[in-house]
Amino acid sequence: MKNEEKILNEQRERLIQIFDYLRLIGANQSTICKKLSENKLNYDESQLSHIKSGKIKYIPDDLLERLHDIYNINPLYVRLESDFMLDTEWEKFKSFVNFVDTWDTVKKGDKNYLHLTMDQSFYDFLISVDKANLIKENFKNFEKILENIKGKHQEDKGTSEYVVIPKNEFIQIVQSAAEDRKQFSEIIDILEYSDYINED
Repeated sequence: MKNEEKILNEQRERLIQIFDYLRLIGANQSTICKKLSENKLNYDESQLSHIKSGKIKYIPDDLLERLHDIYNINPLYVRLESDFMLDTEWEKFKSFVNFVDTWDTVKKGDKNYLHLTMDQSFYDFLISVDKANLIKENFKNFEKILENIKGKHQEDKGTSEYVVIPKNEFIQIVQSAAEDRKQFSEIIDILEYSDYINED
């Protein structure tokens, strides 16, 4: 029983840390209650206070789910199953699915690679922004340059397919391909002299 109490206290401490963090980013208990209500979960400030103080012994799952949906809080952090308060991976995933059309994985040997389709104009835009980033120190009105770049990439070019390969693995693939070509060229060289090898 003491072990359960210890776990519940640690969970409550983490929840208090979360509310402290939310207050720092401008979300006090009143704001949190309003946001929860907008997301179909009704809690008033006294209920939240009772959860924080331990008067309500168990932290409800639905509260953690809504805090995740609204503020990107990692429910596993409260449950002591993660050391990360914010679910940064989920936030990255939401951003990712906003700019790719479709995605899956492809396999080469024992490796999996990300295969995606995305708007060709957006891809070209990203390349242009990257090039502009390299020289932005030389321009005072960099924002204007970005606006100009956006204007150049408005036309619809359709989607294109891409495979994302980590740099170190890409280098290995290229080196392996180069070795294969070398072996192939050696075979070609041998064929040039095949008349001398097989005279029988």
